[in-house]
Amino acid sequence: MVKIKNNHDLERGLTRAAEIGPEGWADIEKQVETKGYEDVRHFLECIDDSLSSEYIDGFIEGMGADRTRSVFLRSAGSRETDLEIIEAIWWLSGKDETRAERIWQDPTNEEMIAIWERVTNNGLRPSNEFCWGKAGSAWADDLEGGEAHADR
Repeated sequence: MVKIKNNHDLERGLTRAAEIGPEGWADIEKQVETKGYEDVRHFLECIDDSLSSEYIDGFIEGMGADRTRSVFLRSAGSRETDLEIIEAIWWLSGKDETRAERIWQDPTNEEMIAIWERVTNNGLRPSNEFCWGKAGSAWADDLEGGEAHADR
């Protein structure tokens, strides 16, 4: 089958990748690994030969060149931590896997405040709507300083 090139295919691929998100990416990566595909491009070409190379390029770009990001974000469920907190930690770490892990395990007071500010939109949302590992919804109860106590 001849693949028809379309100027909107790159955008469609980007959009589809965003729709399925990190969990969907993990499923695709698992299939690539377990079913013997060469890579994500090969997988997509095999499951639907009507996809244009532009669509596939957009999809792969949408999955992100930074593979570490999706690994850390996918860990939210196994860490029993809401994605909003995981994303705030990732942002605070500067997208550094080692630093993100350290912050998740043992954040400084300043890091906790920065995470609290980002997750709660500076107190507009109660922190107890979010869970962080074994601390659960009480993760921000012990914050010191500033307006961090406003939602207790």
